Amino acid sequence: MGLKSNINKEVFFVLLAYILMCYRCYFYIGLQKYMVLMAFLSLLLFLYMTFIGKEYMFNKKFKIESMIIVSIILTYLFSVFRDNLTLPSRYIHYLSIFVLFYLYKKRPSLSTIENVLVVSAVIYLFCWLFQIYKMPEIVFGDPDGLNVGNDDRGFYRFYIETKEHLPFLVFYFLALYNRLSKSIYLIIAFVLMFVVILHVGRQMIFGTIIFSFVYYFYSNNHKLFNNIYFYLSIVLFSFIISNYSQAFLSIIDLTLHDDGINEASLDNIRISAMLYYISDNCKSIDTFLFGNGLPDIGSDLYNFLKTIDYTKGYILADIGYVALFWSIGFMGLILYGILFYNSLFKQKVSAKYIYLKFYLAYILVSYIGSHSLTSNLIFVYLVLYIIKYDSLLENNKPIIHRVIKV
Repeated sequence: MGLKSNINKEVFFVLLAYILMCYRCYFYIGLQKYMVLMAFLSLLLFLYMTFIGKEYMFNKKFKIESMIIVSIILTYLFSVFRDNLTLPSRYIHYLSIFVLFYLYKKRPSLSTIENVLVVSAVIYLFCWLFQIYKMPEIVFGDPDGLNVGNDDRGFYRFYIETKEHLPFLVFYFLALYNRLSKSIYLIIAFVLMFVVILHVGRQMIFGTIIFSFVYYFYSNNHKLFNNIYFYLSIVLFSFIISNYSQAFLSIIDLTLHDDGINEASLDNIRISAMLYYISDNCKSIDTFLFGNGLPDIGSDLYNFLKTIDYTKGYILADIGYVALFWSIGFMGLILYGILFYNSLFKQKVSAKYIYLKFYLAYILVSYIGSHSLTSNLIFVYLVLYIIKYDSLLENNKPIIHRVIKV
């Protein structure tokens, strides 16, 4: 047990350190002078995990994951030919899929990876609370970003890295309630739902509400009494929100009416942006298949995107799958589609981890009009790891290494 415990501890701390370094400790203003160091450390951790798990890259069980890596590398190479300022470090979030091979080699318990997901979301939550306390001073991220610090939606708006991962805690505590039947977990889930609403992001809010409720009903359709209790909780929660949350009312109003930023609604702008970037990506066979790549500050690609943003208001981060297509091309889009389809519909998991599929569905659906997927790929990869290996264990299929299931 000592060896297994040491492996779990190593994997936990390596993954958590990698996440913190990748996201530069959420760009906290007090750590600005260490950004280059954190970038270097994230690269070292990435190379370490890649070296440990390299032998599984082309294994037949992981052919889709391997094909994604090849596709991303081709995207990078084509982008270098067009814009020699592109650096490979820009692709580290996509290439973090190498983490899967590292995990396959180390064989940690599935609960260890789950703990990494939980702790990462809790760290973000504390950062968010600290930012609220420091308002109107912005201490995380870009203080000059669009709409940063305003409250036109009924609550402060700002962006801290990994924001879209926060709803994981809602699903996690609902799963604990389903498993242990302790009301405290349901109360915590509702409190966290309220925190999600205070983030005033429409895709994030409605995606979380819809999929968390569907998950609860799916998991408890045989418990009539609990469902009645849950229905009453929804009524009470809705009453509180509708009567006391100006933020929620403002979001509803913005969803149904023009937000006043442009003559067309935000949704129409996104549709126009989608059509524009789709047509832009079909000008040559290489951009269609492998995309335009990821821009570095000062590169031609970066300047192009800034110009389109300034002249047309078309923000690449707001168009989800079209942005993915524009960046990594048709091949990358299709391969990711296959990977997610297999995880959601082909791989059967135990009741303990069903909630991960609903979390993944929330990420994928909210990505239609946001950047929830590409901003949180490392968390998605960890979820895919748990789903895949729990599925193999549930179905008694042979695996390369037996994973300790806790």
